Amino acid sequence: MIQIDNLWKTYGRGSGAVQAVRGLSLTVPSGCFYVLLGPSGCGKTTTLRCVAGLERPDEGEIRIGDTVVWSRATGRWVPPEERGVGMVFQSYAVWPHLTVWDNVAFPLRYGRLRLDRRTIARRVEHVLALLRLDELARRPVTALSGGQQQRVALARALALEPQVLLMDEPLSNLDAKLREELRVELKLLARRLGITTLYVTHDQTEALLLGDQVAVLADGTIVESGPPEALYEAPQHLFVARFLGNMNLLEGRLGPTADGLVVVETALGPVHVAWNAADGNAPATAPVPGARVLLGVRPEDVALCAPTAATGPNYLHGRVHAGFYLGDTRLYQVEVAGTLLQVKVAPEHVLAPGESVCLYLPPAKCRALRS
Repeated sequence: MIQIDNLWKTYGRGSGAVQAVRGLSLTVPSGCFYVLLGPSGCGKTTTLRCVAGLERPDEGEIRIGDTVVWSRATGRWVPPEERGVGMVFQSYAVWPHLTVWDNVAFPLRYGRLRLDRRTIARRVEHVLALLRLDELARRPVTALSGGQQQRVALARALALEPQVLLMDEPLSNLDAKLREELRVELKLLARRLGITTLYVTHDQTEALLLGDQVAVLADGTIVESGPPEALYEAPQHLFVARFLGNMNLLEGRLGPTADGLVVVETALGPVHVAWNAADGNAPATAPVPGARVLLGVRPEDVALCAPTAATGPNYLHGRVHAGFYLGDTRLYQVEVAGTLLQVKVAPEHVLAPGESVCLYLPPAKCRALRS
């Protein structure tokens, strides 16, 4: 388990001071793969480095398992090498003059543990087999591909048998195809080992695939956290809705509510939105008629209908502005009363520019977000 309470970290002083982390609190349950997601400069890497002991916070408390490793209140500070964590960096950080085997064995030989030869051999052979590097054990690490070198860095961290694994954008330097493959490998490995993992990334797809829990950060604090499905399908904050994937957003005002649906009056007409806070479909507060909101709906949730389809709430008529083939889907821009809406459909659904279409916005997939 990792527990962070009211963490603050500032770089610099006076007018040049930058508050990298501002009162951040989170709990990573034992065995959880927890992802810190956000744009550059949001404080995610600083938070990770504070947990590792590579940065000393200004305020707050950090606990790893049952041990307080940092506390401003008591003055406690546990150095990095005594925190029982493994760290994998964005750069591979392998020793270029050593073989794969020796890279993994190095911290076991010369670090704080200084294990005996038999124990070192057992641990190294185990993690190399786990990461499918055993056949490369005697190869110079400089003769490996980027993905293989990153697996060596991961093997080195796992060989320490840490309580906690900390990972700072470890896949960002790899090409797209290799990154996709290693994401899946990493997720399956984490499940198999049941190791508590804190992972930093700015890649939304990576966060959704890897995370059991995801925290979206902005300006040094957590905007929203939860299971990846909840954050993507039912975001409670506009920043999260915009940052995680694409979302069509329409300005509107809340109207009357009936049978769990609230009407949002938009420039394109009235749209019914499911408003059930218990199911995560809307903010926990009750809808206030007349309040300004942004109506959000994901492109893949918009249904294409024949132009002769029914009219009324949630049906919008427009024309195809442009289409784009994406392999597994097609993305269309549909112009409705001067507004472009994005729609994702199956690749076999081919439409021509200028073609008339009808869009249906399912109420259960629409979100009313505070503007």
